[in-house]
Amino acid sequence: MSQQPPEEPARDDAARDELARDERSAEEPKRGDESAPAEKEGPSTNRIILWVIVGGIALYLIGSGVYGILVT
Repeated sequence: MSQQPPEEPARDDAARDELARDERSAEEPKRGDESAPAEKEGPSTNRIILWVIVGGIALYLIGSGVYGILVT
């Protein structure tokens, strides 16, 4: 008979992520009955691109307005 421990069954990624999330939330301190705050993710790539485009348009409009005031 083999002395090796039995192998664990393979888990899918969702189960592994859920397990990791549970372990992280167990490590976070909790205050009273409040649950631990959810992890904040940074802004998505699409949101960053949108803000860069909108910021560029705003800078163009402000710059052209200031230029028009100075020229006249």
